[in-house]
Amino acid sequence: MNDEIYLKKFIARIRGRLRLGSIMRMLVLYCCIGAAASVLIAGAAILFPIYYAKLFMLIAMLAAAAAGIALGVLRAPDEKETALHIDSYGLKERTITAYERFGRNDAISAMQRRDAAENVRLKEPEIRPGLKVSKKAAGLLILLVMAAVMLTLIPSEAKEIAKEKYEVKKLAEEKKDQIEDAIEALENADVSAMTDEQRKEYSESLESLNSSLQEYSKALSMEDFDSAESKSDMKLENISELMKNANIKVPLEVTEAMSESAQNNMEAKQGGENGQSGHSGQNGQSGEDGQNGGNSQTGDKGQSGQSGEDGQSGGNGQSSQGGDDGQGGQSGSGEDGQSGQSGSGEDGAGGKSGENGQSGQGGKEAGTGGGPDTEHDYVTIDNKTGDDDNLTGAHGNENAQYGQAESGVGWNGEKTDYSSVMGEYSKQAYQGIEAGHYPGGMQEVIKNYFGSF
Repeated sequence: MNDEIYLKKFIARIRGRLRLGSIMRMLVLYCCIGAAASVLIAGAAILFPIYYAKLFMLIAMLAAAAAGIALGVLRAPDEKETALHIDSYGLKERTITAYERFGRNDAISAMQRRDAAENVRLKEPEIRPGLKVSKKAAGLLILLVMAAVMLTLIPSEAKEIAKEKYEVKKLAEEKKDQIEDAIEALENADVSAMTDEQRKEYSESLESLNSSLQEYSKALSMEDFDSAESKSDMKLENISELMKNANIKVPLEVTEAMSESAQNNMEAKQGGENGQSGHSGQNGQSGEDGQNGGNSQTGDKGQSGQSGEDGQSGGNGQSSQGGDDGQGGQSGSGEDGQSGQSGSGEDGAGGKSGENGQSGQGGKEAGTGGGPDTEHDYVTIDNKTGDDDNLTGAHGNENAQYGQAESGVGWNGEKTDYSSVMGEYSKQAYQGIEAGHYPGGMQEVIKNYFGSF
């Protein structure tokens, strides 16, 4: 083989080995730096909510590794430095001299290449640069990696908060997309069949629904998200009811934007409107067997119907008659300890109490006045005593007594800003509506009130 070709190949081979050693040393060094950064990130994630802490740690390690490889390549020796390294094995600068005369065809250059090649062949088994890595650096890297892994496994409140924030943000973005689609569909809907008043309410509801998007953007916890979802659900329900009242088809996007509980609530309302809650009878009679007022009929001039059978309130109670000119009707006494229903007087006077210690129900407008002469109802509770001498509850096994007073009840409490508790109040109100805790008439009032915020 030509001496010059042999020397070039040998120099290239040794240079590759030297480059690999340089890369390994720089890689370990910079990985130690990346591992140290990962330890700091993992430690910070224990104290502060950093959801992407693991991702940041991985990025730190990869960036450090890439930097180590790049610097290892850049700091690797070139061909001339490699030739000098080969001469360090006792060749007395023969390799570097031959390297500097590559390409020359004179006799001296040829002689120097031949001499260098002969000596390199003799030393070739010995010329093997080691891929040495500092043991201290390698040990430090292992310790730092173990510390970073252990810190990621330590549970903390900050990690739970970070996880919750991430989930809330993800859910909020999905919900915002659904509401935006619903708003677009509602804006393009044909509402010409609505009255002027309905269109005005429809427009206000759309504007209010737009404000819900900001609430989702501000949500930082599941409580915030649930509150925003409850409000948007109520607004979507209001819009749906407006459209149904005007015989307009509700867009599918509106239903999809509602939560599962809101959809169930709407289905339950539709079922009730279609008569699924009982068989209707004549003269206002409701369903049988445990439903309110089976066989009950509406009386004239404030007379109340007879109470129903099979688990209905009132048992065999007598029907009460409402008085004329604002006088309250006297309630009938129910048998077996059940309370009789009071008749509603004309012009809104309240009914009198039932017999056997049972309280009668008020008239049409009882309890709505607020003047100084207004009387407020109260009851005493059996077997309950109060710490306050002003409390008048009866103690013993007697039945609770009904009475009236000229002033209402007062109590002490702490002042607080309404905005700090409005979210919780609205959430409880919406849950109460969905659970059916409020009468149908009050549900709309509650929805309109909390939906306006």
